[in-house]
Amino acid sequence: MYFADVKNDLAFHKIFGNEQKTGILIAFLNAVLRLENNSRIVEVKILNPYQAPIVSGMKNSIIDIRAKDDKDNYYIIEMQLANKKGFNKRILYYACKEYASQLHEKQKYYGLHPIIVISILNFEYLLNSHYLSKHAIVDLATQERKIRDMEFNFIELPKFNKTEAEADNDLDKWIYFIKNAASLQLIPTSVDNDALREAYYEADKHLWTKIELADYEDYLIRDTDEEARELFMMERIEELNQKSEELNQKSEEIEKKSEEIEKKSEEIEKKSEEIEKKSEEIEKKSEEIEKKSEEIEKKSEEIEKKSEEIEKKSEEIEKKSEEIEKKSEEIEKKSEEIEKKSEEIEKALEKKQQQVINMVKVLKNEGFSTEKISSLTGLSATDIEAI
Repeated sequence: MYFADVKNDLAFHKIFGNEQKTGILIAFLNAVLRLENNSRIVEVKILNPYQAPIVSGMKNSIIDIRAKDDKDNYYIIEMQLANKKGFNKRILYYACKEYASQLHEKQKYYGLHPIIVISILNFEYLLNSHYLSKHAIVDLATQERKIRDMEFNFIELPKFNKTEAEADNDLDKWIYFIKNAASLQLIPTSVDNDALREAYYEADKHLWTKIELADYEDYLIRDTDEEARELFMMERIEELNQKSEELNQKSEEIEKKSEEIEKKSEEIEKKSEEIEKKSEEIEKKSEEIEKKSEEIEKKSEEIEKKSEEIEKKSEEIEKKSEEIEKKSEEIEKKSEEIEKKSEEIEKALEKKQQQVINMVKVLKNEGFSTEKISSLTGLSATDIEAI
């Protein structure tokens, strides 16, 4: 078996929007909404996915699948591949538009029926860690749900990480099918639901017509953003139901696109001016940098010259220091010679002094007077008496 990617618009609509096999959609809705016993959906009617404007001038809307069950509940089922800007507002707009479109002239408000939105998202959207989350209008203080006619169910595929064996309930098996069918070659053995098994057969491209396969490939090639998807679906529906409106709608789209192109051209022109200004600034800065680099080069040359001068001076200082060292050595030698001579002189003086003392002693012994000895030796009377 060769399964299509169920997330693809055409494959999704072929499987869940098949008017001849509504059992698939019924089983899927019962699983998502966890309906049991008497509350389970028994029948559904596939509605035209084209939401016509309620009043002139309103926006046309195209929904993947619109349906109504046997209890008059209305369903909007969408497969959303990317988190486009305004998605939350768009889904609310679809629900409100579906709700308002039920009310016709002279019809009472109590004749309005609930709108249930199921959005299957190929991206993470909410803080809730579970892949399925339910949103309703409630009293924030008491959690009372008085307004029950609008409900939003979000299925975030990236948060579904169960294996085939771990998918142990109907809802898990449906989500496993939507997320992983394209990578499978056989229907999982755990599939025990006839409607789910039928969905797998519907997804088997071996059973598709050549036209369906070609359309499937076209869907894969086309841009998956909201505008492209709406345009493509509009073309498909208009080919079948509204050929007369196609040219008018296309002309409006072309006019809008021309306005967008004009705006974009203005933005491009502004950006080009900004780029030109920035290029001028960059050129000025480059010139400044070039000047600074020249200044730096000059300074480096000056520094090099100064370094050469310093080197020469250091060589001169080194020579002078060598000369000073030599002179200091000479002075040291001379000081040693002077010290030796001073020692010799000191010894000579000691000898002479001893000779004088001996002479004074001899003269004293021979009876010379102190005055006579003083005149002969040059010593003072005090020194002579001390001897």
